[in-house]
Amino acid sequence: MKVNGTLIRELRKSKKYTQNDLCKGICEQATISNIERNGTCSNIHILAKVCNRLNIKVDEIIIENYESYVKNVLHRVNNLCSVSKHAEANIILTEEIEIDKVSNLNLLREIHYYLGNTLLIAEINLDDSLYHFQRAIELDHHPDMLTSLLKNSIGIYYELVKDNKKALFYYKESIQIARSIEGDPLLLNRVFFNAAKFYSLEKIYQEAVFLCDEALEINKTNQSTEILEYIIYEKAYNSYFLDDSSYLEQYNDALSVARINKNKHVIKIIYADLKEMIHFSTSINLLNYLCYSSQNYQNQDHND
Repeated sequence: MKVNGTLIRELRKSKKYTQNDLCKGICEQATISNIERNGTCSNIHILAKVCNRLNIKVDEIIIENYESYVKNVLHRVNNLCSVSKHAEANIILTEEIEIDKVSNLNLLREIHYYLGNTLLIAEINLDDSLYHFQRAIELDHHPDMLTSLLKNSIGIYYELVKDNKKALFYYKESIQIARSIEGDPLLLNRVFFNAAKFYSLEKIYQEAVFLCDEALEINKTNQSTEILEYIIYEKAYNSYFLDDSSYLEQYNDALSVARINKNKHVIKIIYADLKEMIHFSTSINLLNYLCYSSQNYQNQDHND
């Protein structure tokens, strides 16, 4: 099993033990050397005795177990973020993960990414969010999937602090990386979606639609509904401003997926949009659509 050999060595030295002192009556000196140098130990009974002598619990030094635990926590955090529960996700991150116990570089980068992202989107602490993004990038400069997500989130940060010039720079960087690497495409579709939202804010509606189409293609290829309601909604919103007659059909699709995923956040946004559009349109079809959708939503909400 994989263990934190560095911690074993530090604890041994803090107690002024030699390797021979530590192994006495337990194992060979070479076993301690292997634990400290290579971070491996094949005998749990020997490991338990060594930990007992160092006054530390076994589960505190077994890396594989804690790494698996952290991965499970990050999976829960990701699921919460997918339905806009970033504040709840941040609480889980801060209360359930001890970052000082994580030595895996990739996991550390993910933790910093999610810490930054939850602080940012929930608008808990924007300055701290930027710190976590920069820390994650410093840990590894290699342009990979996580780098693209990090650059994308920094773009969101600058968008929120009203520095759109810097926001555009980071959004473009994140898109460039996303298009040039291999990785989990269901994470990379967030890059295109977030950039599309920014272009929409800048009233560059056609580019926003193109980015949504890229994200939708990822979902189609992978037969996934990952943040699909958000992407379809964003395309519908921009299609409306482009006078694309299919925007109502797109809103309906977004509404259907949001109901499947039980994403009431997106459902409420859709209704708010459609109500606003009534002020600019006398379309009977739009009025009928809004009434029909609202009635269906009320029935669905009651059934839930």
